[in-house]
Amino acid sequence: MELGTPQRFRALTHLATGALMAWLISITLVSSAAYIAFFY
Repeated sequence: MELGTPQRFRALTHLATGALMAWLISITLVSSAAYIAFFY
C-alpha cells in the first residue's frame, strides 16, 4: 500500500470542497445580482 495515497485523497477532497464552496458563492452572487437588477 502506498503511503501518499491518503494525503492525495485528502487534498483532492479539500479541493473539491473548495470548488463547491466557490460555486455556491458564485451562484448566490449571480442570483442576488439578478434579483437586484429585476427589482430596481
